[in-house]
Amino acid sequence: MANFNPPLTCQLTTRYRLSALHLLARPELSPEQNAQHFVHCGKLHGHEYGLEVTWEAEIDPRSGLCVQREKLNDLVEEKILKVFHKQKLNDIVSNTSGEFLAREFLTRLIREERGHSVVQVALQETHKNRFLCRKEDLEK
Repeated sequence: MANFNPPLTCQLTTRYRLSALHLLARPELSPEQNAQHFVHCGKLHGHEYGLEVTWEAEIDPRSGLCVQREKLNDLVEEKILKVFHKQKLNDIVSNTSGEFLAREFLTRLIREERGHSVVQVALQETHKNRFLCRKEDLEK
């Protein structure tokens, strides 16, 4: 009987910091409605976001690694950090809620996966609020 060893996969989660300003407002709402709906988030304010990106790939039997970390760091730097860090988010995307940003970051990384599979993005907005968007959520 032949020995069959299926490829082993592993996930790696990398963490980054991102500082940015934003305000929550919808253009179709009046200033009063926006203030009522978004309360203090309707005013320009900033966050020190924590960004976590989870990758999945087969473990390379030669190196023992599932991903080339420098390539992943370069990708996150190019597609997320250079674009969003120290910026006013409203100038870049139409919706700056944590829910939308997590989805936007995941979408931008998936477009440029470069041989590694992005599984999910988590965005920590405050010590209480963490938003998670999984690749499978985008496929629905």
